[in-house]
Amino acid sequence: MTGLVDRAERRGVVARVRDRRDRRAACIELTEQGEEIAYAAHRKITEHVEKLVVDIAPDDRERLEHLAWTIVGTPAPRS
Repeated sequence: MTGLVDRAERRGVVARVRDRRDRRAACIELTEQGEEIAYAAHRKITEHVEKLVVDIAPDDRERLEHLAWTIVGTPAPRS
């Protein structure tokens, strides 16, 4: 994991920030460049998924969304 963070830090997409509660630890935060990359990737993925499900009936899309949230182990956002 350290090697991955080292490479991302060298590329300027993350920064290590000291944890105020535990001086032995560091938190990893996205830089401005990292945020831009993350948002761009999110937009591309969202556009692709929307194209994949466009022909699925609304009820089936809702079930698919619920199943996807269940698979990743995160409660679905409330709409």
